[in-house]
Amino acid sequence: MPAGLAVDSAGNYYIADEGHNRIRKVTIGARVPGILASVTSLYFSATAGGNTANPQIMTVYTTGTVPLGFSVAASTTSGGDWLKVTSPGGTTPVEITVSINSQPAAGTYKGNIVLAPVAPDLPSVNIPVTYLVTATPPARPAISSVVNAAGYQNSIAPNTFATIQGTNLASTTDIWNNAITNGQLPTSLDGVTVTFDGKPGYVSYVSPTQINVLVPNITSTSLTSVVVSNSGAKVTSVFNTPAAQYSLAFFPWPNNQTVATHQDYTYAAKNGTFATLPTVAAKPGEVLILWGTGFGATNPPYLSGYVTLSDQTYTTSAAPAVTINNVPATVYGAALAPGFAGLYQIAIQVPPSLGNGDWPVIAGIGGVQSPTGLVLTVRQ
Repeated sequence: MPAGLAVDSAGNYYIADEGHNRIRKVTIGARVPGILASVTSLYFSATAGGNTANPQIMTVYTTGTVPLGFSVAASTTSGGDWLKVTSPGGTTPVEITVSINSQPAAGTYKGNIVLAPVAPDLPSVNIPVTYLVTATPPARPAISSVVNAAGYQNSIAPNTFATIQGTNLASTTDIWNNAITNGQLPTSLDGVTVTFDGKPGYVSYVSPTQINVLVPNITSTSLTSVVVSNSGAKVTSVFNTPAAQYSLAFFPWPNNQTVATHQDYTYAAKNGTFATLPTVAAKPGEVLILWGTGFGATNPPYLSGYVTLSDQTYTTSAAPAVTINNVPATVYGAALAPGFAGLYQIAIQVPPSLGNGDWPVIAGIGGVQSPTGLVLTVRQ
C-alpha cells in the first residue's frame, strides 16, 4: 500500500509502504554484479580403451548477495558430443556436475560450458574444458597419505591446504604461480587434477611424490574421497581421508617455531632463525599476527577458488581461542589474509605474564585444536 514517494539527488526512490510498515528504496542503476563459477576451466583425462574420467562438481554463485537465475549449455569443438552437464540451469548458489559421456580416440579435445544469466545485461561466463585421451598413460598414481599441509594432522577441511604424498603423482615439478588467472586458482597443473568428493581442488604444487592442494568447499564431516589424475592415468581406487569443519594448524618455521609476525610484518622469531633475515623475538604484551590454515568458514563467505579479495574483511565465522604456555592470549580477530589463498591471520596479544622462553602455542575452534609441538619464542 504505497502512501508516499520521495526522490533523492542521486535519483533513488523512497516509497512509504503503509501495508508493511516499511520504507522501500529503489536504487537506480543498481544490479546484481554477475555470476561466478568456482573454476575458470575444467580438465579431464582418460586412457583410450579404459574407463572414462570421473565427473567433477563446480559451484555457481553471484558476486553479490542476490540470487540470480542462469542457464547452462555445453558444447564441443572436436571429438563428438562427449561433454555433459546435469542441469540446464538454476538459481545461484548451486552445484553443477560436469561429466564425460563418451570416449573418443587418443587425442586432445576441446569443449566449452556457458553460464548465461537470465538478466540480459549481465555477461555470460565461459568455462573452457579440455579432455585428454592418451594412448599410453604414465604409471598410475598411488596415494599413501592425505594430511593438513601445515600441521600434518590426518584431517582436512574446506579452504585448507592439504599435502598428498605417494608415487607417480605427477610427471614433473611445478607451482601454480603462472597458472593463477585474474585471481582464480587453477584446478589443473601440468595435467594433474585432484578432486574431493568430485569437487576439483586448487593445485598449488606438483611433483612425482607430493601434491599440495587447497581443499574446495566439501560438505563431508566424516570422510572425503580423494582422486588424483595425471595426464590420463588416475588412481586405481579413491583414497578416503577424514574430513571435518575445521582442521586448524599454524604454519611452522625452523626449530618448530610458529610462523608469526610483528604488526609491521617483520618476523617474530628467535634470533638467528634465518641466516640472511633479521628476526626479533616476541615480547610479553606485544600484539602479533599468527599465520595458519583450516580455520573454517568466514563472514561474509569467501569465494571458493579465488585469491582472497581485499574489498572487505573475511572474518572467521567462529572466533578461535589461543593459548601460549597454557596461558590464554587475547585474540583481537581472525580472518583470511587478502591477496593470498587459504591463509588465515590471527591477531593476538602475547600474555604480559610470560617470561623468557620457547612457549607452546595452541589454537582451538569448534572443539578442534591445532597440533602440539610448535612454539613461540618470547624475550623481555
